[in-house]
Amino acid sequence: MVPLVKLWEHKKKRYYVIQLPDKSHTRIPLDWADEGKTPFPEVSSHQPVLTTTSVKELIVLIERLKASIQCIVNPNESEHRNS
Repeated sequence: MVPLVKLWEHKKKRYYVIQLPDKSHTRIPLDWADEGKTPFPEVSSHQPVLTTTSVKELIVLIERLKASIQCIVNPNESEHRNS
């Protein structure tokens, strides 16, 4: 399970701040989850808001995006790995 660290608002944009398995934190825009329309829920700092499944899906998506960016930035590197 990935815990919710806090709900954060900056320049009229709202985010979930979650703790990843390596203990680092990352922001996920609220609009990724509910189009940013839901008011901030009343939750304790120890209560997760995102489901385990949804966070796992987000992690997979982020890993795929990172891999795609890596292929664009270093296109020859992926050829060396596959050799």
